[in-house]
Amino acid sequence: MQSSDEYTVPAGIGDRLVPLLLIVGLFFFNIFARSVLSPLLLPMEEEFSISHAASSRFFLYISAGYALTIILSGFVSHALMHRRTIFLSSFLASFGLLVIGFAPGLPMVHLGLVIIGCGAGLFPPSSISMITEMIKRGDWQKALAVNELGPHLAMLAVPLYAAALLPYGDWRVIIVSAGVLMMVLTLLSMRLIRVGNNRGEPPKITHIAALIHLPAFWIMILLFGLGLSSIQGVYLLIPSYLVTEGGFTLSQANTIFGISRVVPIAALMSAGLVIDSIGIRRGIGITIFLAGASIVLVGLLEGIPLIIMIFLQPAAGALFFPAGIAAVSLIGPSRTRNVAFSMLLPLASFLGTGAIPAFIGYMGEHASFRIGFIAAGAVTCLSSFLAVFLKIEEKPGKTE
Repeated sequence: MQSSDEYTVPAGIGDRLVPLLLIVGLFFFNIFARSVLSPLLLPMEEEFSISHAASSRFFLYISAGYALTIILSGFVSHALMHRRTIFLSSFLASFGLLVIGFAPGLPMVHLGLVIIGCGAGLFPPSSISMITEMIKRGDWQKALAVNELGPHLAMLAVPLYAAALLPYGDWRVIIVSAGVLMMVLTLLSMRLIRVGNNRGEPPKITHIAALIHLPAFWIMILLFGLGLSSIQGVYLLIPSYLVTEGGFTLSQANTIFGISRVVPIAALMSAGLVIDSIGIRRGIGITIFLAGASIVLVGLLEGIPLIIMIFLQPAAGALFFPAGIAAVSLIGPSRTRNVAFSMLLPLASFLGTGAIPAFIGYMGEHASFRIGFIAAGAVTCLSSFLAVFLKIEEKPGKTE
């Protein structure tokens, strides 16, 4: 086993593959915990006698916890180091799942959701800092593309996991078993992961002031939020949409939706090469536009064309994240990289995985899910043109 000292100098992705894959595994369960309620909303609505709008607000509770701890994540990672911070993150998220699984009523469910969000909020700044510190700059795109396999594999697994277990138990069995599995992987990772012994940078006023004066920072907040919406926000409501307006059973919706997540995983395999070829800024603009257009089509199409679009829709959003993460990593000096993420992600996540799903759920309750998807997709398409105004260093010594 390599000592932690061997990770202090950045190296190629091949030399850092083991710790990278373990981080990806924790990222998988981080997203799994935040997404597992998506295919279970209808059974939960029935048990607690709540509406589509009320169940879609579950994700606002997660976003609230997420925003709270990601703002504080710099202080936590400064005290615990990045490695211990991601372990704490995973423990909190798994505990939140167990709280929901045993909740006697909605207040306890809401508490569990906030705990999941609090755990999830500690993860991204530290995990991204660990990856960009241990891997050389030339391999960032490839490493970040591999890292993005975690959430997409989770979103592939969640509906299939639910479809496989629902015939044998209720929604509580699914959530509790997920919490136990996440806890086991966390304990294993604590023993095996040695990278990440650097400390995070607390969000000092000077660091914050430097970032908020950069137009690129504000542009990336919006684009990151819309990118998250295209992958996670839309994802959270599609199973309910397929059942209530698409004419599918819950089992059919979860199976179709789960299999559809194979496409973004395939897209990620080529993401590093694609973004390296066309550039970060251009890649961001193109992928956000395509993501928005595909969301509009999800709202417009029916039958077989709708199923095809559900397969294609997440691919463009998947391509955005390696470019988007690299762009945020290039905003400001490297020592404040985790501060940039800890400031950007709360607002972006609240928009993409909280406000937009809540809006689509509200539209599903008072008008139709279709109108909600079309509106969200149109705003995403229009916002893609903001990429033109991004000023980032595409390569060392070169600014596009």
